[in-house]
Amino acid sequence: MIELGKSHSIIQQMERLGVKILGISESHWKGSGKKLIPDTTFYYSGSPESDGVNYHGVAIAVDKTINNNVKHFLPLSNRVCLLQLNAQGRHINIIQAYAPTMDKDDEEVEEFYRDIAAAMRLTKSIDVTIVLGDFNAKVGEGSQTEVMGCFGLGERNERGDRLLLFCQENKMILTNTLYKQPKRRLYTWISPQDKPERIIRNQIDYIMINQRYRNTVKSAKTYPGAYIGSDHSILIADVQIKLKKLVQPKSRTQIDVRKLQDLSVKGTVFQELNENLDTISMQHDAGQVEENWLTIKSALLGPCNKHLKRTKAKREKDWMTEQILRLMEVRQELRDRNADKTKLKELNNKIRYECRQAKEQWLKEKCEEIEHLQTLHDAHNMHKKIRELTGSKKQTTHYLLNECGDIIVETDKQVKLWEKYIEQLFDDDRVNVEDIETPTGPEIPRLKSALKRLGQRL
Repeated sequence: MIELGKSHSIIQQMERLGVKILGISESHWKGSGKKLIPDTTFYYSGSPESDGVNYHGVAIAVDKTINNNVKHFLPLSNRVCLLQLNAQGRHINIIQAYAPTMDKDDEEVEEFYRDIAAAMRLTKSIDVTIVLGDFNAKVGEGSQTEVMGCFGLGERNERGDRLLLFCQENKMILTNTLYKQPKRRLYTWISPQDKPERIIRNQIDYIMINQRYRNTVKSAKTYPGAYIGSDHSILIADVQIKLKKLVQPKSRTQIDVRKLQDLSVKGTVFQELNENLDTISMQHDAGQVEENWLTIKSALLGPCNKHLKRTKAKREKDWMTEQILRLMEVRQELRDRNADKTKLKELNNKIRYECRQAKEQWLKEKCEEIEHLQTLHDAHNMHKKIRELTGSKKQTTHYLLNECGDIIVETDKQVKLWEKYIEQLFDDDRVNVEDIETPTGPEIPRLKSALKRLGQRL
């Protein structure tokens, strides 16, 4: 994912294949948060920013048409993350995972499954829970059980046994073993040692769903022809679940008072305000309070909405160009025609070169824009552009922990936790002090008389 143009290539394949949600293993993005890349939001969980190496990392790409249904995103580790969406009468939980490779020890594998178990504890049995990713495990073929079908690939290994144990413990089923497919639609990974005379291709990526929702899955297969710049093939499951219909709140017109710095605009607004207020006839009947308020409100907001309406901010132009996107389409067409590998390699090199050139030109334009803002002494927008350019301004994700360090996802529990926290924060356990009578002196007239006599003596 850190390679230039990789995320754009993934978005292109999502659009081509009609994929709304795509899980990504080995994203190599540091930290956690979300990135908006042309109409697609990438939720990611990686290694801490302090680490010097971008290793592991998982991400989930969500199409703009359903991004408003995202309720929570929880980055649990650099191998596991949880995305929760609103559906009709329930939630959809998507857990993206990336298991340790075969050279890692068993303790690291168990730690990985503990992370997934922590994510599973945040879900409910009524929810649709989907676990997907690169599990570096082979479950094999020919043995149909309650957790898998008989259309796996190859022979089972120890990691496959561990994956099936996880499925049994959590009542999950491996969807891409349920349907009879050609072998090219079953394997998900091609070994670097793969050759025509010695084919090494395995099924190590899986999409699992809880067994009670097995019938919502209509198909699951790989698309080896889709280019994503990886030795893995895209694995797609067709899951048919209705999402919750969200009612978009009516947006209020935002007023930009900075436009009043223009004297002509300021004069026009004040003139129309005075004219509107002069024409108001107020009713002094107590029953007309609401009507009077609406009249005044209309008189005040009318000119403001007309002349001070905040202009919609333009989306920042991405460095990607239409020319590069077209080259990516040509690359896919060549793969579809099984073109010569030499041509594909040359085209890949050209795309990488064009990506570098486009990114450098984009950076140059941004630097010139910052220099121009500096000459205008516009410090606010200058520093804003610098933060955007350097990546110091990020959309981070937050979650609530209870006293035991457990993540709280449910809204009602979050409210109770905040209530408890505020009560403890402002709780006053000091002992009440008994009222003490205020000492009183002589009455004012007597005091005045005494001062007068003292003055006569002096």
